[in-house]
Amino acid sequence: MIFQNHVLFDKNDCYSLRGVCMILIMCHHLYPNLMDLYPFHFPLDAILVDIGYLASGTFLFLSGYGLHKSLDKNEITKKYVISHIKKLILPFLFIFLIDMFRNIISGTFNITFTALNLVTLTFTNAGTLWFFKIIFCLYIILFILHKYISSAIARTIILWTITCSFVVIAINTDLQPCWWNSLLCFPLGYTISQYFIANKTVSVRYAILMGGVFVTCWIIMYLFHISPMTGLLFYFFKILIAMLFSIAAISIISKINITTKAGNFVGKNSLCFYLFHVFTLGLGFHIVWWQLVLLIFGITVALTFTYNTVEHLKDKLFDGN
Repeated sequence: MIFQNHVLFDKNDCYSLRGVCMILIMCHHLYPNLMDLYPFHFPLDAILVDIGYLASGTFLFLSGYGLHKSLDKNEITKKYVISHIKKLILPFLFIFLIDMFRNIISGTFNITFTALNLVTLTFTNAGTLWFFKIIFCLYIILFILHKYISSAIARTIILWTITCSFVVIAINTDLQPCWWNSLLCFPLGYTISQYFIANKTVSVRYAILMGGVFVTCWIIMYLFHISPMTGLLFYFFKILIAMLFSIAAISIISKINITTKAGNFVGKNSLCFYLFHVFTLGLGFHIVWWQLVLLIFGITVALTFTYNTVEHLKDKLFDGN
């Protein structure tokens, strides 16, 4: 069934949307390899360039929304915090160890470099791993805020202040745009989560309107991008479009069915897919583009299944079953 009339933030819809976002992020990371072989032109080139940050923004939006819902109904105990930190850290440690053994076998292992990678949450040829680090830091910030600040309004103001300050600092220090252009989607999702009415639906007209507003603003941003006018207004549009895309995506998937088993699997294992595909890309394969796409996705899926199997066996061992 193509069309549906689900409530906003339906659990399965959100999992599938997270899955779609992660696949789009992977495609964005593969884009430079494809561009070398097949030069694209507007609007396809602009879509492939922007799709990564828009998907990241939607993922951050859903993370902010979901984390608030979880924090709001659970006591912030040591067990709760450790449980969520483990969900972030264990996939990283899994791929970090694989990377370390790869370096040992290849004779490139350096204990100082490896220790530095561990402390800074990265691994060989992984780039900045900005997405993972941003998610990790935002989770820590919210754990602290919910533990020590009782006022929901105060927590929200502080979160917006921290994230907006980071965006301003990042822009003025020429930090890579990926660090800031979708960041504010997280506090947006967090804020909406506080005031969202459960079981709310939206009309098809509203979903189409949100999509139209996003496309219009995106085209305006693109026009600014190719013109000399690329100052504060361009930065404003960049951030605004990420927010609009998140809201439009949530609205549209409540009307169009994108739920699949594959999408749910990727959505539930999205962090694994992110970390594992970055690791695989860092291996530096030099092959035909379609073989590269199949290899990256294939290895990522295989590593995800392996990680889940190890986690399952570990749980059974420690549970004594």
